[in-house]
Amino acid sequence: MGMTISRLKPHLLLPAVLLLASCGDSPEELYRDANTAYAAHDFSAARAKVIAALKEQPDKADYILLQVRTLIALGDGEGAKTALDRLARFRKISPEVQALTAETALLRKHPQDALNVLGDEESVEAERLRALAYLQLEDPDKAQRHFARSVDLGGSARTFADFAQLRMTNGDAAGASEMLIRAQKADPDAIDTLLVTGEFAQKSGDLKTALDAYQQAGKLYPDSFAARLGEVAVLGDLG
Repeated sequence: MGMTISRLKPHLLLPAVLLLASCGDSPEELYRDANTAYAAHDFSAARAKVIAALKEQPDKADYILLQVRTLIALGDGEGAKTALDRLARFRKISPEVQALTAETALLRKHPQDALNVLGDEESVEAERLRALAYLQLEDPDKAQRHFARSVDLGGSARTFADFAQLRMTNGDAAGASEMLIRAQKADPDAIDTLLVTGEFAQKSGDLKTALDAYQQAGKLYPDSFAARLGEVAVLGDLG
């Protein structure tokens, strides 16, 4: 979860979607379709498909792992925590599961739990998550140091975008621009990159770029509430 991500939780239609998702398909087909939907950023469809697969094979660790990733993408920290607790019965902790567990703790606003889970792990993602944990703990100096360490380790689009947003918050437009450019080079269509591009452009008065970024985010990530809010805000500014 980057600093910028906020997603819709379209749960009201889920029972009907689940019914359709489970009609006639094998668990393997449902899992394949869930992966395809996840890759296409259709996280609501991915969730429905993987839940249907898990109804047939509830102990399949790979299915549960995809469920965790999907729930995190939808911003459902409580659901992800429940799935992770189930996953722990079938799979030993790995760097991937460790990071997902920390990200889940952050979604649930438990930053100290996230730090405890990360332990001494040193990686681009672990340092990014530590930075986010310290932001929740209202310690921006430590957050800045861990973002910088993540960058030193090679960085990622999520690291660069999150660091850009922190620098924007601190009034460091030049530093934010530097990180944003790196995020755009690393992955121009990542949700974090697009949202921070929109926010930076809006604050800089470049409303066309801001609108383009938010609309692209909404197109590529249909569950992104932040993309819709950003688009509405820019349209309001445009009058």
